[in-house]
Amino acid sequence: MILDDVDELLKNKYHEVRLAGVLVLVYFAQKKIYPLDKLAHFYMNHVDGINNWDLVDVSSEHIIGPYIDQCLIHDERVRFINNCIASPDIWVNRIIILASFYQIKQGNEKLTFYIAERFLIHKHDLIHKAVGWMLREVGKRCSLDILRGFLNTHAQKMPRTMLRYAIEKMSPDERRHYMK
Repeated sequence: MILDDVDELLKNKYHEVRLAGVLVLVYFAQKKIYPLDKLAHFYMNHVDGINNWDLVDVSSEHIIGPYIDQCLIHDERVRFINNCIASPDIWVNRIIILASFYQIKQGNEKLTFYIAERFLIHKHDLIHKAVGWMLREVGKRCSLDILRGFLNTHAQKMPRTMLRYAIEKMSPDERRHYMK
């Protein structure tokens, strides 16, 4: 299978066919069949077909996460991240927050916090859920104390859904504290 075939899959009207296309891209990334920068550009040029939460969630950390980390120099990285944050496309917004999962798994919370701070005022519940999920992962994989520090600063401004997802695995007392 080549990228032209994946192009056809991602343009298909059926969700399951598009899912197959995204999974092929993940496979290409993991097996290094194509250069990561080429896959990332292809992926971002096909966001119209990557238009559901599950399509983003199974793919972004494997394609866009390493692309940000390995292919972009600092200025390009910042520009790419900020463009994704500022995008009016909810799927591009979700792609960037889920891409931070790649760095969370390496013990680095900085990208997640950077994005989360900018999405505190986001209007869409699907972004609140994704940010809360990534914050919870920071607590699990990086440090609960680091997550607490973020929450101590931002919990009062966080949308309730985002906060609930972020504190989901904390003790009942801590959850009550942050929900006040």
